[in-house]
Amino acid sequence: MSDLHVLDGSGSTVRVACHVPVPDALNLVGVSYRAARLASGRGTGSVMATGDGPGKISQAEADALAAGTLAEIVLEMQPEAVATNPARVAMLRELWTQAQAQIVTDLRALRYYGFTAARS
Repeated sequence: MSDLHVLDGSGSTVRVACHVPVPDALNLVGVSYRAARLASGRGTGSVMATGDGPGKISQAEADALAAGTLAEIVLEMQPEAVATNPARVAMLRELWTQAQAQIVTDLRALRYYGFTAARS
């Protein structure tokens, strides 16, 4: 499985699909964050097709996204802002770090997801 997939671009901006693991942890009301993401409909699929070859994700990646163990965060970068391929690779790695921070932020929104209470 790949962590980063360069997609399309417009002008000097390129979109990158980042695949980050969803922590196997419980929210504040005892619901798995993975289950909460699935039940809330937050990002359980991919912008990419499943298959072999450029621009596609593997079946294993698609299955992990559907199971909620992996999240896809699409971010943008400007690869022409740096002069060398090693610098572009470093820029891609920084995007993955940003995606990891984004999933933590996204999970905070689900910290009470699934809480229920009776009226009396």
